[in-house]
Amino acid sequence: MIEKIPDNELRIRDVLELLKSVSGTADEPIQWYIEFDSIRVSVSRPNIKFFGHRIFCPVTFACFLQTGEFYRITNITLAGQRINLSEIRVKALAVAADSIEGRPRLRRRLLKAVRLNEMQ
Repeated sequence: MIEKIPDNELRIRDVLELLKSVSGTADEPIQWYIEFDSIRVSVSRPNIKFFGHRIFCPVTFACFLQTGEFYRITNITLAGQRINLSEIRVKALAVAADSIEGRPRLRRRLLKAVRLNEMQ
């Protein structure tokens, strides 16, 4: 039996649209980059004590955008739960963000959403 997806659960396209809509400001620069095949975003808040410089993956950044809460990349499942993103979708986004071969179609969509090229 196929499990019905709750109406309030985020879909991958919702996360991609959220990431696409974000742009940095002078006070809060946002920098997307690829490091060892992994798609990451760096956010700096130099004017806020103890925040400094944080690194996010796409799922933890989507959680941060929606809740204002910071989750380390190692806590991606908790970040996904916090924004009602199913574990299957969290894993799909994680594989796409961390591997060129894992989910190539989703990776291309993710790269397009954050305005990156694979060669950067």
